Amino acid sequence: MFALDGFVRWSLPFLLVVAHEARAEPSKNDPQACVTITKAADRLACFDRAFAKPSVPAPTPVDLRALVTKDRQCDLQALHAAIVKAVPPKSDYETSEAFAERGRRQLAAAGIPYSSIFCRSNNLPLRYDADKGGYKIDGMFPTKSLYSQEGNRRVFTYWNGDNQLGMTPIALVPAATAEKLGSNAADGAILELVSPFVSQYTSEDSPGSTKDAPETSVGITLHFEPRYVFLYNSVTYEILWSRPVLRCDSSGYILHMIDACSPGAKRLN
Repeated sequence: MFALDGFVRWSLPFLLVVAHEARAEPSKNDPQACVTITKAADRLACFDRAFAKPSVPAPTPVDLRALVTKDRQCDLQALHAAIVKAVPPKSDYETSEAFAERGRRQLAAAGIPYSSIFCRSNNLPLRYDADKGGYKIDGMFPTKSLYSQEGNRRVFTYWNGDNQLGMTPIALVPAATAEKLGSNAADGAILELVSPFVSQYTSEDSPGSTKDAPETSVGITLHFEPRYVFLYNSVTYEILWSRPVLRCDSSGYILHMIDACSPGAKRLN
């Protein structure tokens, strides 16, 4: 009995300290405090602050710096022409899965890097948000338009990519780094072409139009899946921040998210 009583008296202060620490509130630098944050961008920012590594790019299986070069800009018009030449349209007797597989093989055979296309954002100039500690990456990438004249008809052609993110992540970098970057800060993405690769619609003026000349509008969409988004120095091509993009299935709707899929959504990549 004496031995047991002695053990209790010896261990009681230690047990009280452990109990007190277990009840302690998590500090602002505790990663556990980030787990309950539901908004993905805020949760990611919380983790970055907790681990105090805001300027370290996430590891990626592709060499982003090698892709971000002046000769690999995103020319949607040229890319569209190359795709149309390389991939004949889907046959009525071909399943969607078979067409997608054939298209990937034909793109690769034509030398089109369908899984690693670099597009720089048209979100320029980038503005540093000191309150959030970084730059907003909006996922909006270049479009292109062309005007031509066919007889007395005006033709407007638009190229765009359906690669928008389902959120606006914050590329966290220290204010001192952002100040040195100045106008050289740029954001972009690595995109993958996915089936049906391209689609097109054409609309013409209805009879009785009051325009001084008839017009035709041609809309061409290149179908992309974003794979990585990143912030980089447009002069040195140094990658300052990067994140993989998750493909999430939320009740049949595909969402592209950073850090984690929404609660209840299934990750597909």
